[in-house]
Amino acid sequence: MFGGRPVLVNVWATWCMPCRDELPLLAEYATGPGAVEVVGIAVQSQDKDALDLLSALGVRFPNLLDRDGQVQRGLRVPDALPASYLVAADGTATLITQPRLFRSVDDVRSVVDRHVGGGR
Repeated sequence: MFGGRPVLVNVWATWCMPCRDELPLLAEYATGPGAVEVVGIAVQSQDKDALDLLSALGVRFPNLLDRDGQVQRGLRVPDALPASYLVAADGTATLITQPRLFRSVDDVRSVVDRHVGGGR
């Protein structure tokens, strides 16, 4: 998908208030130096609502619409959103649980550095 590079995947929904706080932080992280690729996956949301929210928040990183829930089931996304995963270069996905919710760009950087280190 991303040429054997790690990817930070964020699963979110339009009805999820914490998601609305986290998406702009991820967008800021994604444009910073040394950032891994960030991809969002909108679940349990109407296409137009998801696109409108991304536009309103100024989020420009790639996002997918999981219309049928296949990605959500495949990743075994927890009921509480948002949920973020670090997908390693080998395709292994790890659910990020510490912290459960990113509250700053530094939180995002710290998690990526802890899981990926210099292997970007």
